Amino acid sequence: MSNYLIKARLELSSRWGTEFKRIRALISCLTERQWCSVEQLIQESALSHKTVTSLLRDLEPWIDKNGNYIRFKEQFTDDARSVFDCESLFVKKIQDPYDALIIENQTLLDSITDIVREMPLSDLNLDHVSATPETCIKRALFLSYTYEIADKRILCLGDHDLTSIALSLIYPDLDITVVDIDERILDYIYNVSQQHGWSIKTAFADFRVELPRSCLASFDLVFTDPPYTSSGIDCFLRRGLAALKQDKFSRLLFCYGFGEQHPAIGLKVQSVLPQLRLVLEALLPKFNRYFGAQAIGSSSDLYICRPTKETWMTITKLPNSSSQIYTHGSSSEETTSAVLPKEILEETLKISFDLKLTDITLVGEGLKSLPFDLNSYQVEFLSLGKYFQSMYFKKGKPPFTREPHSNLVIVSLYPSYWSSLIRFFLISVAERLVIVGKYSDFHETTLANQFLRKIVESKYECNIHKMNAKGHKNLSILVADKIELSKTDALSYILRYVIDHRYAKLRNSWREALISWFSLKNIEVTKNQARQIVDKYLSSQQCPGYLSEFPMFLLTTLIANIKASISELYSTHIVD
Repeated sequence: MSNYLIKARLELSSRWGTEFKRIRALISCLTERQWCSVEQLIQESALSHKTVTSLLRDLEPWIDKNGNYIRFKEQFTDDARSVFDCESLFVKKIQDPYDALIIENQTLLDSITDIVREMPLSDLNLDHVSATPETCIKRALFLSYTYEIADKRILCLGDHDLTSIALSLIYPDLDITVVDIDERILDYIYNVSQQHGWSIKTAFADFRVELPRSCLASFDLVFTDPPYTSSGIDCFLRRGLAALKQDKFSRLLFCYGFGEQHPAIGLKVQSVLPQLRLVLEALLPKFNRYFGAQAIGSSSDLYICRPTKETWMTITKLPNSSSQIYTHGSSSEETTSAVLPKEILEETLKISFDLKLTDITLVGEGLKSLPFDLNSYQVEFLSLGKYFQSMYFKKGKPPFTREPHSNLVIVSLYPSYWSSLIRFFLISVAERLVIVGKYSDFHETTLANQFLRKIVESKYECNIHKMNAKGHKNLSILVADKIELSKTDALSYILRYVIDHRYAKLRNSWREALISWFSLKNIEVTKNQARQIVDKYLSSQQCPGYLSEFPMFLLTTLIANIKASISELYSTHIVD
């Protein structure tokens, strides 16, 4: 049988070339007389699922199986170790210095392990694959040993892996901001930060749509583990670069991996770097390990990039507006057209034109193919990203009194922009806002959640039209008509004031809203008094700068804090 093993070695060596050492390492695992699962072999070797299963088929005559577990048959173990020279692998192996540091920092590892264990489940639609606790600590140690970060600003562009928490375990006072589309992750990181007395800030963003305004050109270092598609890498890197301070020492670090049998995929993604005029300072192979991601060997590389002067000119271009940046789910690169079904489009337009509004803004991918001729109307087509941008920054000439998109705005959140729903109510000035989305999301925002409903109803009266389109039974149409500013309810008045002043940071608009409300009641509140009250309730929350960036959980907390600020000012002036 040794002759057959020798033949197998020659064939495998010829097939795998320079990668054969990794094949030998995997075979060595199989010969250690311990049962292994395919998942364990992938974790140990960092080879892809495709390679591991292919190798097991090649070795089938010598393999013993026990359910999902495998190992070399006892009688062939010694021969295999000799033929594949397994002993030399361990003599010549170069140790990862960060593995030794992790051993020295066992307390850190224990802490992050407990925190990772309680984190929300992965969302495969967002390409979530959890990094191991060792990887979380490894990232934090690498950043702390390599860069002067104690007094710098760090941004985690998406943080399902909890890199921000690992960093905070080392630097409790570090200035870290986490921006993510997953409200559960933001909520979890915020709560862990509050429990430990850290100051991690959290903000919501769908990077396909925007980077939060408060993050623009503000950070010394950006870290991200983006979707592993070329469009996903391009989108996240452009957002990350837009967040960096435009100086010669800022850094962008990102993770990326591809299967060893698919270099063409790696080339396609890596080609994004020269397009962005980024210098690749270093690449650390297999730096990150994951629970899952077997297609890439449950591992990825760490890319350390440095922007150049030319970089800042390239990022003025918005990322590809397509929703299809992920590898799985409704937003994967393989998904079909995002155009809404014809019956949904027809019903949307029928409902929308109940009012005689001549200026129409159509927002979103789902509205690309309309069944009606709109030549008699003044129509503007915008992506979600361009619509948000146009609502944030004043245009035209002073005094900037003409509001953009103030007539009829029709929005499609189809096929995968559902999480942006509440953001439209926080920035829109339209007389009528028509949104096509999921009934479950409309119900949660306008009916079930009393706090979010209070925000919506301070500006709009809403009606939901349930649809029954074939294959799209969860799609519905929400019609929101603008209402008059309430001058009888303090909370509604202040919420509306803050929403209407979307150009201002929350700290300023909240202050001015309090002054305005009490002025209506013939009560004089000074700027200093209002500022002290607002700062009292904002300082403990680690809030983002603008209302539209608030995660859902902070929006609900904000309402309670605004109510408290009103009550406190009333009580202060009654006493006075």
